[in-house]
Amino acid sequence: MSPIGFFSWLKDKLDQGRPYIVDEETLRAYLQSEIDFSLAHNLESVADLYIHQNGQKHDLMIWNFAASRDPKERNKGLLFYYDDEEFLSMDDLFAKRLTWLSGYFKIELKLGDSVFLNQYRDQHPELSTMLFDQKSDT
Repeated sequence: MSPIGFFSWLKDKLDQGRPYIVDEETLRAYLQSEIDFSLAHNLESVADLYIHQNGQKHDLMIWNFAASRDPKERNKGLLFYYDDEEFLSMDDLFAKRLTWLSGYFKIELKLGDSVFLNQYRDQHPELSTMLFDQKSDT
């Protein structure tokens, strides 16, 4: 592989999200841990990921506007966006848009990975994304 080919391959790999196989309980725990960290450290961005459903990627973003530099946005607090639809709480999001969650499903973190989810994956090697993708294809 030429150096240019290698860098193209590397860029493509880095542009891909980090996949995990989780259930609803684990997704909720992960999101809550990200919210707690964001609030403790006054960070505006909380989470940015895809939830896979029947071959489609659904976009989920959480923002802590209380940490915004813009005083007009601070009163918004935490907001959840699922496919560009706004929700005021995690419970509201799960009750209105994530009712289809059952069993295990794939999520994909857009930026980096997660210590929380890496520990979960290490404790559950049967939830390999490669094995999950093979089962989903059959």
